[in-house]
Amino acid sequence: AIDAPCRDAARHFSTEKSAPHILIEGDNYHALTCLNYTHRGKIDVIYIDPPYNTGSDGFTYKDKRILTQFPDGSPVPKEHPLRHSYWLSFMSKRLELAKNLLSDKGVIFISIDDNEQANLKLLCDKVFGEDNFVANAMWHKNYASANDSKTFSSVLDYILIYRKSDKFLRNLLPRTEKQNQLYKYDSKDGKGLWRPDNLSVRTYSANYDYPITNPNTGIAYNPPKGRSWMTNKEKVEQWIAETRVYFGLDGKGAPQLKRYLSEVQQGVVPTTYWSYEDCGHNDEARREVKMLFGQPPFDSPKPTKLIMQILRLSASKFS
Repeated sequence: AIDAPCRDAARHFSTEKSAPHILIEGDNYHALTCLNYTHRGKIDVIYIDPPYNTGSDGFTYKDKRILTQFPDGSPVPKEHPLRHSYWLSFMSKRLELAKNLLSDKGVIFISIDDNEQANLKLLCDKVFGEDNFVANAMWHKNYASANDSKTFSSVLDYILIYRKSDKFLRNLLPRTEKQNQLYKYDSKDGKGLWRPDNLSVRTYSANYDYPITNPNTGIAYNPPKGRSWMTNKEKVEQWIAETRVYFGLDGKGAPQLKRYLSEVQQGVVPTTYWSYEDCGHNDEARREVKMLFGQPPFDSPKPTKLIMQILRLSASKFS
């Protein structure tokens, strides 16, 4: 149950298989304040989708000096001289409250676009600390570009990611079938599927700069200029004896390493580029909301796949 400050504004949902959920209706600042009474330091994952301050997204700012004239806040057009200042003040108060809600292993994801991305990064550095910056992910929100754009077609939104402390451990992403399809060879040696991989590395080391001789042709190969082999000569000779080094389908090529699927980690380290294939796109989000409400009750909804991506990366009990 939730404490008295916002009990009347809460709706509780639960099923036999899930813990109770709480939906709080009301101003986000008031909701965050109430949650600080009941859930301070207990939240592991926060996702927020604040107003982007585009000048036409409905962002309003409550100025105490004119609350009698604009009790719900006054609109902030794009040409307003204090547009960015108002927005940063609005966000600062809410981010401070959100930070207090996070557990020591907690993490926050914040959607934003080019209008305030640079300012939000600096504000988050101040609120959460520069050392707690995790990543600035780019979500490919549109599967098609807008040909009527006067300059560049914007197809990316940003998701700033900050942790509460160094106790946050991001999850690996599940491997996709497409990634596993790269492992298409089987030497019938009991080690399973493998793919050829580079045997050289970018870092040059004189100790790892030696010729590797193809035992089938007698041709010696040196690492490409500025690179070296990934290990010493003795180890490579052991790999050749174990048929771990691959010399092409005909056995007459340059050395490569056999990378076995069974030896790679079961998950994939996430990148800062999130494709619409994995995380959905804006049109998909609008269709999802339309199925629920008939007509979308708000602009710029986010697709379920995007939220699933966030939970996969951060939630300790999620599949």
